[in-house]
Amino acid sequence: MKQLAVVPIRLFWSVQLLLLVINLFCSLSAAVELDRAKLSLDFTKIINQIDSSKALRDQLVTSKAPSLMHVVQVSLNCISVNLTQFLKAMRDLSVMKPIDQLALFKDDLNKYKPNTPWITQSFMDMNLKQFSKAFGKTIKFLTVPQKRWFYFSNSPKNFDPEGYWPECLWQCIYLEKWMSGLSMDKDQLVMKDANYPKISFIKIITTIEQLGLSENLVNKYYQFYAFYTDCLSHFFCTAVYSCYGSLDDANLYKMFLATAKKSLSKMKQNLLILKKSKLFYSNYKLTLDSYKKILSLLEAEKIKTYAG
Repeated sequence: MKQLAVVPIRLFWSVQLLLLVINLFCSLSAAVELDRAKLSLDFTKIINQIDSSKALRDQLVTSKAPSLMHVVQVSLNCISVNLTQFLKAMRDLSVMKPIDQLALFKDDLNKYKPNTPWITQSFMDMNLKQFSKAFGKTIKFLTVPQKRWFYFSNSPKNFDPEGYWPECLWQCIYLEKWMSGLSMDKDQLVMKDANYPKISFIKIITTIEQLGLSENLVNKYYQFYAFYTDCLSHFFCTAVYSCYGSLDDANLYKMFLATAKKSLSKMKQNLLILKKSKLFYSNYKLTLDSYKKILSLLEAEKIKTYAG
């Protein structure tokens, strides 16, 4: 008879503990955005509560002829204690101060090499107001000459100016590609997909300014394309210089001429974007007009020297 009395009690407690665990995991699913470290700590406390319930269960199983009402009452008391502790932990977590993504970004920007892959990923974690400030800070950081050394070394002493331009050109290409694949979802940027159609970047930042979240974002956008054009200009001029130093080698001459053509082609595309900027357009147009004349001279030299 004792064995028969023990089995139902064990079964009853197994069911109660199973329900409690299910309840805990359901609550955890709703709290995935909360602080994981604190959640882990509080969950450990709940597991300890479950262990306490197990100890009480074992005590009941080994006791002599407990009444059914006594078993039910203890069971309810244990579950009530566990759930009360768990819900209190959830309430504590829900009122935790959210992470300041902008402050975190500024701190990272001053510590780490400013590579656009991690920068753009940080943008995606921000709301629109935070993004507008972070984007402006990134463009300023990218274009200020005093910070050029930061891409390569811990101090300006070992800075290689020639290595700066290829690095910056890569950064510009990556950032432009990222900007071309964006959309918006309420107060946040998202990547375009089936649910979020592409929105042009200029429209996104214009919308942000119209919402009163930024006053200078469009100008930063034009500043980025002006700097992008500066990078291309560096390679155009380097290619032109190399062409005149390679007149005795047809293959080298044609290779440098192709680089000059490609650089100028992209600069023309950038100029179309800068056309709406009163600050940059006129100066860059004059520069590109001069580059077109230089390129024509190089083409003529190629025909003259190498007969096509």
